[in-house]
Amino acid sequence: MKVTAAGVRTSLGFIANTCSAVLGAMTISMLPTSGAAASEAKLAAILKLPTGATVLNLNAGDLSFTRAFDTGYSANSLATNGSTLFVSRATGITAYDADFQELYHYSNPYGTIDALALSGGVVHAILNLPTGSTVLNLNAADLSYTDAFDLGYNANSLATDGSTLFVSRTTGITAYDADFRELYRYSNRYGTIDALALWSGLASTDAVPEPASWTIMLAGFGIVGVAIRRRRVAAA
Repeated sequence: MKVTAAGVRTSLGFIANTCSAVLGAMTISMLPTSGAAASEAKLAAILKLPTGATVLNLNAGDLSFTRAFDTGYSANSLATNGSTLFVSRATGITAYDADFQELYHYSNPYGTIDALALSGGVVHAILNLPTGSTVLNLNAADLSYTDAFDLGYNANSLATDGSTLFVSRTTGITAYDADFRELYRYSNRYGTIDALALWSGLASTDAVPEPASWTIMLAGFGIVGVAIRRRRVAAA
């Protein structure tokens, strides 16, 4: 079989074009398919003023201002499930729709509500009492009381991934399961822990191909192999 420089260049060019097409298809499949939805996400923030608290709505894509709503009271925490915004104050929790129309309210006469977290259909709230803190569980559909758990210490913030509830105090963080059994604990001796938030996957910038991407890639490499084999047979 005689191999010429022109034949090698032609084969390499064909392989490069095929690989580019395969990798291009794989890259496209890994791009976000809901870019418009991501750009429409809103960030709610409590702005405390001498006259009370205002809820600011900012565009999460660039933190540009969109609108504001005056609550008329001193709010201290927010939580949302995407359609309902829960706003807490010392004496209770109020739920609002997307137009800031009040839906329902939970009144608390026993202590001070300081933080909120939402998982599924449950609103978790920290109720601070003279004897320590209690986690209140409320139904997100109407803010009706379901149950409570006495922590035995003064908590200041909550976060949840849906199955685990993380509760912070000034000296550490404790993780609980759905039945409020302690799972593990982080102790801090360097300063004061004041707030918690959960995020996922932000530390890694490497995209993992989806199953469809692997299928396209493998099919492409198969095409390349068949093409090379046919060119070798033709050259022979």
